[in-house]
Amino acid sequence: MAREIKSTLELALEKIADLPRLTDEELRQQQEDEYRPRGEALATRFLSGEVADSSLEAELGRWKEGAAEIVRRSFLMRLCRAMPLGDEATALRVFTAVEAVCGGSGAEALARYRQLAQSFRQLRQRERTSVEQAERERLAAAGISGSAVRVDLADNPSWLRRERELLRELEPALDRLKRELLDAVLEPGRSGEAADAAGGRER
Repeated sequence: MAREIKSTLELALEKIADLPRLTDEELRQQQEDEYRPRGEALATRFLSGEVADSSLEAELGRWKEGAAEIVRRSFLMRLCRAMPLGDEATALRVFTAVEAVCGGSGAEALARYRQLAQSFRQLRQRERTSVEQAERERLAAAGISGSAVRVDLADNPSWLRRERELLRELEPALDRLKRELLDAVLEPGRSGEAADAAGGRER
């Protein structure tokens, strides 16, 4: 009986041995497919506040060797792509995580991102004031005026449309900065080259 069991095991091992072996590239891709979603999921949890800033190092430190690099890279990629102009709370969490994981990597791109966000806030406030004034004039023409009148733009179609237009106008610059930041945090040696290339395109 023992011999029969051994023979069965031997046959199974022979079948396994006959299977084609994965190439190094296939093994790398297999590992990438397995661990990339984990980094992306960690980024989503971090952005939602489920993972605290103080827990980030421990969360990223759970993985070993090649898996750790894949998780870290996909985590950073997801963060950089999530950076908005109109949501400063989310942007702040992205900055915090990038600086915690990469140290000074991408500092120049982050500074330029903050400048772009500030430009958006200034433009947004100027346009908001303009729309508010136009709305007051409309109300006054309808006989509604006075210090007690408050203009609410939360659901105002003109304001919402103009806000979307502002975001679209700044979107190319935002996308360019995201690419530069990704280059900086994923391949630190190329950060200067990315900035130079972007400067050449702008000129």
